Formats: sequence, C-alpha cells, structure tokens
Amino acid sequence: MCAENSCADVGGQTEFYPQTEPREKISVKTPLGAALYFPHGAHPQHCLHSYEIISTGVKYIIRTDVLFSSS
Repeated sequence: MCAENSCADVGGQTEFYPQTEPREKISVKTPLGAALYFPHGAHPQHCLHSYEIISTGVKYIIRTDVLFSSS
C-alpha cells in the first residue's frame, strides 16, 4: 500500500496508467490535509503510476507492506 499527503502548491499530481480500456492517464491531485491510498507492488489491483514534478511545496509518501499468515 502506498499513502501520500501533498503540500505541493504546484505540481505533484499522482498519475495512474490503467491496464484496461480506455488507457488514458488519470491524474489525481491530493488536497492539502488529505491522503491518497492505493494498492502497490505485487497486489493484484496494482496500477502503473508516476508523479508529476513538484514545482513548489513538498509531498510526503509512505510505502508499507502488510504481511500476515493464515495459521
């Protein structure tokens, strides 16, 4: 899972590239104080993504993996 919080004034959008039709890029700007969570890595719903260059401000990104066992 990946979580991000953006304080970027200009730029910093997360850009998703769907693997199904239509394959148009989806750009998401996280509002100040909000968080964007999405599956990451080997998750079956993982989607290719990138980030637009941040021109002004900062962006915080946390990536974590949750491991568990059925025993």
